[in-house]
Amino acid sequence: MQRAVADSLEGVHAGLGETIGTTAAFGFAIALLVSGLASTSVGTQVILSFGIPFALIPVVAFTRRRDLMGNLVNHPLTTAAASLVAVLVVALNAFLLWQVVAG
Repeated sequence: MQRAVADSLEGVHAGLGETIGTTAAFGFAIALLVSGLASTSVGTQVILSFGIPFALIPVVAFTRRRDLMGNLVNHPLTTAAASLVAVLVVALNAFLLWQVVAG
């Protein structure tokens, strides 16, 4: 009986099928697919996070202006909290970008 070589994903899949059974091999394939999808979605959420400041900063700026918002203008405490969040988001995005560029 020749044993499958586990030096590739196909080899691991074949080895699981021979050693444990087809159910384990199928479970491995599903887990591999799900991990790839999870990785893709996290990468997409990271890329999309760079767009958040372009929406957040104008929202904070516009909602503090009484001439635009009338009676619905933000309270100064709300504006301060929203500004702090905007600064934090921009700083975290800058740090993430620096990490990617600097390695």
